[in-house]
Amino acid sequence: MTKIECLAMDLLDELEAMVQAIYIDDDDALDTLVVEKWQHLFSFSTHEAIQNIKQHRLCPQALISDAHWDMVREEKEAEGFDREAYEYSCTRIRKPPIRDTMVTEGQKRRLRQSTFLLKLEGPLSTAEAVAEAANLGTSPTVIHATDADGQPSSFCEVSG
Repeated sequence: MTKIECLAMDLLDELEAMVQAIYIDDDDALDTLVVEKWQHLFSFSTHEAIQNIKQHRLCPQALISDAHWDMVREEKEAEGFDREAYEYSCTRIRKPPIRDTMVTEGQKRRLRQSTFLLKLEGPLSTAEAVAEAANLGTSPTVIHATDADGQPSSFCEVSG
């Protein structure tokens, strides 16, 4: 394949991506199977999935060429992606869903009943610094032991 033919193929891939960006079918935006797929792939609620699908279709940020999709298609479809979901995934910053970071009442109860072992280092290098940072009435108990690397270290016990 000549250099001109390669450039022509790249140009055709880009033009095809532009056509895909222009075409928006509102009925597809609410397709139940698409919404469910996005819920599963990206840990979205139904509302979040619908909003993100619509936003992606209006302002696609990472359209991929047919050549790119042909290279990754088999692997990504095995993971549950279609082309649109894969394109969207290329734009996402990987971070845990917000729902996973919310603490339930049961988790709060267990945390309050727990005792944590905190390595004394950096800004929290003394029991007094830990007491001040955690707003404790008294300094926690200091324990001398070895850390995960086998180095002698100081720790303190902090109740949840």
